[in-house]
Order: sequence, then structure tokens, then C-alpha cells
Amino acid sequence: MRNGGSVIIVALGLMGLVAATSPALSQMNCNPRAGYPPGLNRNEHFAGLFRIPFHPPDLQDPAAVKRHAVLANVWGRILWDEMRARTRGLCMAWFEVQGFPDSRVSLIVNGTASRIDGEKSFCRGVLQDILGSYQPSDERIKNAVEWLEDATQPPHLLAGEVQETLAMDALNVSLAILPLIYERNSLLHALVSVGTIDYSAVSAMELRAWIQSQRSPEPPLLEEMPHCLQQHGDLASSDDVPDARSKSGILPPGEIHLSRNSDWLLPPGPLRYAVVVGNPVEPPAGLLPLDLTEKYCSQDHTFTVKDDAPPFPPTVRLRCDPIFVFDLDAWIMIRCDPNDCTSERVDRAVARAIAADPKIQDLARRSSNTGLPRGPYLIVIR
Repeated sequence: MRNGGSVIIVALGLMGLVAATSPALSQMNCNPRAGYPPGLNRNEHFAGLFRIPFHPPDLQDPAAVKRHAVLANVWGRILWDEMRARTRGLCMAWFEVQGFPDSRVSLIVNGTASRIDGEKSFCRGVLQDILGSYQPSDERIKNAVEWLEDATQPPHLLAGEVQETLAMDALNVSLAILPLIYERNSLLHALVSVGTIDYSAVSAMELRAWIQSQRSPEPPLLEEMPHCLQQHGDLASSDDVPDARSKSGILPPGEIHLSRNSDWLLPPGPLRYAVVVGNPVEPPAGLLPLDLTEKYCSQDHTFTVKDDAPPFPPTVRLRCDPIFVFDLDAWIMIRCDPNDCTSERVDRAVARAIAADPKIQDLARRSSNTGLPRGPYLIVIR
């Protein structure tokens, strides 16, 4: 849990992946939903990806689903803090609510690579002990809740590099749009609707009771998982559609209007239009379909603007951002670089042309396992 975006959604591209991994794991056949190593800083070494099995909530109860995700995230933040404290920074546990209702944790070792096997074993033992018997104090729970409250606030844009500001605004738009796409009371709607207010309501007594329930009848055992390396090239559409996605209805294709607010949900930012479409590539690989990247993503493309004013053909550069909902679903946001779409007229015309493109509509159909295409949605931001 190194940033706010990974608390709920991993959005707008994968973090850096590990270049070298355990041969025994990297040589295994890997389903992209099995997981990826985290990005590493200097002197950090990946020490394994592990599944933490949890007793599931009632998946038909949106409130129970949301509460499980919230409490699991608080517990995950506590694991991060306690691991660092017990090992004096040698071991870190990067926790994610992936494989819902279970969770995953990546072990990271700081320091020497030559002793990685022994340090990996030591770190795993510490993590297992925490999972099995640690009782967090009121202060540790309070700190974890406050961290998550802050992490789930929409990031406000700061003056600086234009592209950095645009990427942050695109993240904010993706976080705001997902609860509107999914059908209310569905599992995915419950997961993407988790916010600051949900963490603010967590009490120490409730969390300790939940932790104890997860240890009954026995403490959860860490299960080491195979992990995936970054893949290249075009992938086929996924045959492994998560049950949660199949049972979470979505809006039919069309326009979705978002309103900006100075202090909540969608802060002010530069984006005026975007297009969101289902990603047929198996989540959470973060890959984009080759036919999309060849035509649109980071490519110069010429459109014809036809409205009440004289038509003209602007050439613009488009950006494509993967959007993830845990490891359960994946979307693509396509947006125009404001350096090219300098007027609302051009921005609107480009977005409408993208949404009407037969290639984009084909992506929407390919990414669906029902009769309803997954988009495209024309996002209008005011």
C-alpha cells in the first residue's frame, strides 16, 4: 500500500515491475490475475507474493462487501506498519485487497541480496506471527485509519508540470466514473464506492473483532503464489471472467456527465471530455489491445470537426490509460492532450468521434461476456 490509488483501485497504468524474480516462480505458467511483483526502490528486493485467505462476507450484501474491504485494508496498513517496526525496516509487506475476498501481500527485503533466502524466510515468519497473534493497539489502529482517510481523498492538483497535472486529473476522473458505471448494489459497485467516510467509521473494537473472526477456527496461513512478469504484445480476450464482473451490471453505452466540486469527489482540473471502454485484455495485466495502441494511444491522429462553424481537420495526440478495479475488471480511458485539444469545440468533437469509432465499439463488444457491450461511455466533465 504505497499510495492512495492502490487502496481501492490500481488506476492509470501498472507500477514498475521487478526485472528479476525467483526462477521457480517466473518459469511457472502464469494467469495474469495471479498477481504482479510491486515496483521496487533502490536496495529493495522482492521476496515473494503470498495469498492471505479470509472468511468471505455475504457477497449478496453490498454493505457487508464494503465493510470487509474496508477492514481488510485497515488490517493491511497495520501489517505494513508492524512489519517495519518489528524488523527495524528490514522487511516490508505491501498489502493489497486482490483476489477478493482474500488479500495478497508482497514481501520486500531492504538491504543485502546475497542473503535473500534467509531474510525471506525471516520476513515470512514475522508476517505469519503478526497474522496469527498480534493485537493492534488503539493508537496503531487510529494511525492506520487516518492514513487510509487521507489516501482515499481525491488528490488535489498542484501547480507544476502539465502532464503530471493531467495524469492526476485523469486518475480523479477514473475514481469518480466507476461508481456511476456499475449497477447499484452490485459487488463491484460496493468495492469502488469505498471512500473516506467508510474508514472514518471504523472503531478499534470492530476491527479487533473482525481480525479475531478471521483467525477462527485457525489463523490464516500464508500461501505463496506464482507471479507474472510484464507481458508484451497483444493478448487474446480473457476466458477467465471473474464471477464478480459477470454479476455486476453496468450502464448501457452513452454519455455520462460528471460535475466538478471544489472539495469532494472530483476537484477542479483540466479534463473536459474522455471516452471509457471495456478492456478485453485479461485484468490486471495493464496491457492495451494492439489495434487500439496502433491507432490512438500516444499517436497523432487527424479528426474532422463538423459542427455549426466551418469544418477543419485538427491533428491531436491521444493518451490511453488502463483503469483497474482490483484484479476483477479493467477499463481503458482515452483522452486528448490539452496541448492539442485547445478548445472545447475540438475536445468535444474528438471525444465524440472516438466514441463513434467502429474499432472502439468493437473493443466494447469484445470485452463483454454478455449481450451488453462495455461502453463506450462518452464522459462529459463540467
